[in-house]
Amino acid sequence: MDSSISSLLQQAQLAHQQGQLNLAEQAYTQVLAIDAQQFDALHLLGVIAQQRADYETAMKFYGKALKVNSTQARLFANLGACLHQLHQHTEALE
Repeated sequence: MDSSISSLLQQAQLAHQQGQLNLAEQAYTQVLAIDAQQFDALHLLGVIAQQRADYETAMKFYGKALKVNSTQARLFANLGACLHQLHQHTEALE
């Protein structure tokens, strides 16, 4: 992984853990400007959207992340929770 991407991801994840969602979002977006297919940035932007109750945006980011890597259990857990919040319970169980 490119060192600038790694550094930006570390900054973003730290800000995210500290609840600084705007700062984290900016850093994840910077990562995507370098690599539009970066799984962690896509997934975690979805998490931020979900934390803000913007479930449609979260689903868009989760969908993009799924196209990059469909083997990550944490993505499926967040996707299921988002579907549940959208009252799509059958899809959430799948």
